[in-house]
Amino acid sequence: MRKGHRGKLAILWPCLALCSTLLFNSIGKSQNTVLWSIEHRDCPHRSYLLGTLHQVGNTWVDSLGGLLSALASSELAIFESIDPAEQLMANMNLREADHSYREVFRPREVAWLEGYSSDWTVPLHKLSPIELYWKLNQELTKELCGSVREGDRFDHMDQYLYHLADSLGIETLGLETDSAQSRLINEGIGSNTWKAMRPMIRKDIRSMRKGKANAGRCELVHRYMRLDIGNYALDAPCPVDDPVIAERNAQWMEVLPQLLMERSCFIAVGLMHLFKDCGLINRLQEAGFVVAPIGI
Repeated sequence: MRKGHRGKLAILWPCLALCSTLLFNSIGKSQNTVLWSIEHRDCPHRSYLLGTLHQVGNTWVDSLGGLLSALASSELAIFESIDPAEQLMANMNLREADHSYREVFRPREVAWLEGYSSDWTVPLHKLSPIELYWKLNQELTKELCGSVREGDRFDHMDQYLYHLADSLGIETLGLETDSAQSRLINEGIGSNTWKAMRPMIRKDIRSMRKGKANAGRCELVHRYMRLDIGNYALDAPCPVDDPVIAERNAQWMEVLPQLLMERSCFIAVGLMHLFKDCGLINRLQEAGFVVAPIGI
């Protein structure tokens, strides 16, 4: 079976280098779960909220009976996006070729990048600087952090959960489109230039060429897979005008409460969407729901 989302940029998972500080600064009293129950006094059913780490294979997911039971008991499975991977890749491949990265990186770095990406469905010269950075982060996670095991049929956690929901006949819903995600990544996050992204991309190139991640680089992945997340820092403020987290959470909250009141839902979104005062846990509590950590 084809691996889910192979070659697709999981563009809305903040990369390890950017989110590790957020996570580890939040660790306090450990809640040791990535799955939360959602209930409301005015509805009889229970829903679930899962914080995903996109680059995790299906073997790890299959080991979590509580997670699978939560999905199977739900009437609606909600994801960030359910657009076919081919649609996003086709749109990206319509872009004009841009080889300006060759002017920024050293010749040996260019040679490595072009060789490593030679079989990517979306070629290197069609990617923006931030997209390349996140793509390399995804590849590093899978290859050097052990999040995907040999023999895994799916190398993308969200896509595997979508596959399971579809196999169970559970209705699915996407909170946004891949095209909207792509615009947000390229227009709303910092300086999207080769010069600005060069230092971070170079670090990934060095790690990938050595076949070894720098100390601490895989810590988030390992903590996640041990279910050792720590405190979700629900009282801590989110960064002001954060388009990746706060703005999207606010948009999702325009539709989630009504869906949760109508039927049992299984919501699977990137882990960082659960943290701090703008996170979905806090926002759902403010909307009158009881959100509690549960073991899996």
